[in-house]
Amino acid sequence: MLAETRRVNGTLQSLLHFARPRRPRPVPTDIPELLAATVQFIAPGLRKRSIELSCSTAPDLPLISLDANHLRQVLVNLINNAAEAMESGGAITVRATAFPEGSGLIVAVEDDGPGMSDETREKIFEPFYTTKFHGTGLGLAVA
Repeated sequence: MLAETRRVNGTLQSLLHFARPRRPRPVPTDIPELLAATVQFIAPGLRKRSIELSCSTAPDLPLISLDANHLRQVLVNLINNAAEAMESGGAITVRATAFPEGSGLIVAVEDDGPGMSDETREKIFEPFYTTKFHGTGLGLAVA
């Protein structure tokens, strides 16, 4: 019963975040530190499923003004989606590099999972679209 209550609470939280997104509160953020902490938090659970999660950041990235909680939530959603698509283990890497000409930052989540069909790719950001039995279809829409 407790597990089901947590699941319902998670679904309600996703709906609330989608319906009433919190205003960003940007502050200068150390991106390598944020990515490493996020990966460190998620990696142990993924290792139990034979999924290796790693982080790679370019040297000397500047502080970037952003809402760390928003970026963390986006990363968690992307990492979880990648992991859920893997049937028998794999690898996920979170990367950060400076945008060409130093005008920003590129953060990417890469995986060696099965990929997605063209039909799915066209719909992944639509609210409530999901290919999973247990998903709400809000993870990428919120991201």
